[in-house]
Amino acid sequence: MFHPKSSQDMNSSTHSSIERLKERSMWLPKKLLVALFFYFLVESIIAIASFALFALSIFKYSLLVIAIVVAVLRIDFSQKQTSRLAAVYDDDAVMSDRS
Repeated sequence: MFHPKSSQDMNSSTHSSIERLKERSMWLPKKLLVALFFYFLVESIIAIASFALFALSIFKYSLLVIAIVVAVLRIDFSQKQTSRLAAVYDDDAVMSDRS
């Protein structure tokens, strides 16, 4: 003879099947979230590294520009010093010629 399940048995079996379904459905999003987390972590590390390399290249070229400017100014300054020294020596030569 067929005995129908009591309403409590049906409720508990339905509840357990819903729980199993939730566990199965939560597994994929958790794995997906972990994968996305590591993906964005790696992407942010790459972005930071590329920005650091970009800043380093800007720093390198700015040092190059500064070195060129200093070299040009130093050449200009040394030419002025040379012309001043030549003028002093010329004044000495003029003074010695006069005496």
